[in-house]
Amino acid sequence: MKPAFTLLLGLALILPSAFARTFTDNAGRKVEAELVAVENDTIRIRRADGQVFTLPLATLSAADQTFVQQWKAKAPMAAPAGAKPAAAAKDAEAEQRRMLRILEDCVLPKWHDGNALRWEALPTLRLNSKDPELGKFVEDTFKDICATAGLQPAPGERISEIHIGPHEIIKKLATKEKEAMSVREGISYYVHWDDRKVPERTVLMLSTDKFPANELKATLVSYMLGTFGMEWSKELDPSEMCCLSWFASGAEKMSDLDRKLLAFFYQHVPNGANRSELRSIFRKKWQP
Repeated sequence: MKPAFTLLLGLALILPSAFARTFTDNAGRKVEAELVAVENDTIRIRRADGQVFTLPLATLSAADQTFVQQWKAKAPMAAPAGAKPAAAAKDAEAEQRRMLRILEDCVLPKWHDGNALRWEALPTLRLNSKDPELGKFVEDTFKDICATAGLQPAPGERISEIHIGPHEIIKKLATKEKEAMSVREGISYYVHWDDRKVPERTVLMLSTDKFPANELKATLVSYMLGTFGMEWSKELDPSEMCCLSWFASGAEKMSDLDRKLLAFFYQHVPNGANRSELRSIFRKKWQP
């Protein structure tokens, strides 16, 4: 996996001679890799097989965060001697292509015929939760997504429904939907949109007793982004700790990359945009 952020040689902190270290995240997962760059609040690490991953610094253990800060203090501020500008440009070009593939994955899923589909104004959240903690989590996440997208109130009714509770209750609610939603696996969501490809109502249902407790919040964030038109991307690895890399990442809130992709989508991509239109917009508007 190539890095999820463009390598800017004038800004990245690169260690000329690095050694492998066992990094541990807040969930206790471990990976042996060498630290190769620190950029703002993220790091890049390279495994022995050559794969490079970008991780938010805040997801690492306290010991690893201390190590990163010490590494950063010793690292030079410029590219290593002998670095070739052409190689840097090639890396940047490859990263741009990857980001475009991620966007295509995120905003052009098959269930709405390869067209971008997003809210044009702030929807109203209708929450039905049997768990107060999860309910508060949904409310906070919903506000965060709407603020990142820059959505504003406008005339007309737009509804985002989220139902959370025991499977037997959720299953009964699903049977009342006209589209005959199925929650056999514990989760289901549906988007109603008009002739202009504008969402009018989204429905997300999750059975709390069908998921391990440590997956519930990550699952909710991933599917809530889905109701805002943002699907997960196969171009993102769970190790990158992004909500758009599927709930297997364990990410319970949006990463910097999640926010950047969501903001770009809502600021620049109109409803109904197809693949060729998205590529044209990306070339004109995307900033590394």
